[in-house]
Amino acid sequence: IHTTHHAFKNPTAFCQDAVHPLEGLVQGPVGHYLTVLVMPVHPIALAFFGLFTSCFA
Repeated sequence: IHTTHHAFKNPTAFCQDAVHPLEGLVQGPVGHYLTVLVMPVHPIALAFFGLFTSCFA
């Protein structure tokens, strides 16, 4: 699944967004939701983690 990302040979700003939709879900919102189901997380901490991930991932 991750080979979609490496299919782009010329590095541009858009390469980081060139992922398979399933990979985008697993690395994005699904990971956050599964974390909440497995262990208790304060909503503000979850929001901060989501913001941090959106900015620096």
